[in-house]
Amino acid sequence: MGYISIAILAITCLFILSGTLFGLIRGRNRSLLRLGLIIVSAIVAFFVRDIIVNAIMNISIEEVTIREQIIAFLNTESDLPQAIQFLAMTLIEIIAGIAIFLLSFFILKFITLIVLYPILKIFVKKESIVHSWQGIVIGFVQGCLIAFIVCVPLTGMLTQANALSQLTYQGEKLIEIPTEIGLTEYVESTSCSIYSFTGKWFYTALSTKTDETGKKISIEDTCDIAITAVETADTITTITNDLKDIDINVATPQERVDTMKKIGDSLININNSMDELSDDAKVIIKDVLDDAKEMFADNNGNIPEEVSDLIDNINIDDLKLDSAGLALNGIATYIEKTSDEIENTEPVTQDDIDCIVNGLADNTFIIDMLSEDESTNIVNVSDSDKEMFEVAIENSSLSEEYKNKLNQIMGLN
Repeated sequence: MGYISIAILAITCLFILSGTLFGLIRGRNRSLLRLGLIIVSAIVAFFVRDIIVNAIMNISIEEVTIREQIIAFLNTESDLPQAIQFLAMTLIEIIAGIAIFLLSFFILKFITLIVLYPILKIFVKKESIVHSWQGIVIGFVQGCLIAFIVCVPLTGMLTQANALSQLTYQGEKLIEIPTEIGLTEYVESTSCSIYSFTGKWFYTALSTKTDETGKKISIEDTCDIAITAVETADTITTITNDLKDIDINVATPQERVDTMKKIGDSLININNSMDELSDDAKVIIKDVLDDAKEMFADNNGNIPEEVSDLIDNINIDDLKLDSAGLALNGIATYIEKTSDEIENTEPVTQDDIDCIVNGLADNTFIIDMLSEDESTNIVNVSDSDKEMFEVAIENSSLSEEYKNKLNQIMGLN
């Protein structure tokens, strides 16, 4: 069992056992009093967390606020685009808010125990010994509540951290987390499932912040945006680098099939990730991608034109990357069915070709990238299939310009 799983289990058992024990000692009535004070402490801590975070961030040190110092640090210590730095700052404030909530809760819990409880219990009589067992039940509930308050936000952050730890860019992990910590093990455990299922609403409320423009951003949104941005940047880079591997004049049929399937599956995965983003997150991801163009600049600061055009024309709501992915997979299937070097006895159908043409018609940026070099030809269309391609292209929603480009990359000219 990893360190994290052990820690969460220990915290849970500690609060439940101590709550049950104190419930036995206090009895029913005073256990209810203490449970009420715990609930009040949690509510007050929840509502004061943002006030305290803002007060801390606005503290001036040598006439510069802490918030301004953090932003300056992100600007000087990182080459990340401004939009990603903004997300990083939002993430810092959300995490600080969760930390302040937990700290405030324990402080209030202690104060109510030392100050309020001794005073209020004067007015709460202990019941007869016959009803003392009810104190055990109430104490157990109190222990479960405290474990819930503490472990739900920890579980939520650990789950997001695990998702970020799986991120790769160009085949290399961006964040390395030691295996012995057991982060993935905990995220896949029963304890994590229980806290996630019962406390999703609480974690969402606790980890949501309204930014300066009025948009609500949660820590989950922030992590989803980071994951989607990196995956999108990785796929764009992959497409740009692998264009040579789908040119019929350069690559073998099997190499083209493998590359197209890889890119096609990546586009489908990105489409699924973007569909799951909240509306506010979709707005922010466009800003992130706009600034992310800098990541593709060469040593002279020049950004490839096809990459710049692609990002400029991206509209998250209008993207149909799943159809683009299916189109590239369809081209791979067509090559498999028609190449003499690959064994396949299945016939080519009009549906196969319509899937290719309509998928590319939905995502003209793919056509732009493939037709950047006029000599590029990604497939040898057999004479028997040319008419089906010509019909599909003619019936598509493409403009004449893109019909000509598609004819070029299909070798139909």
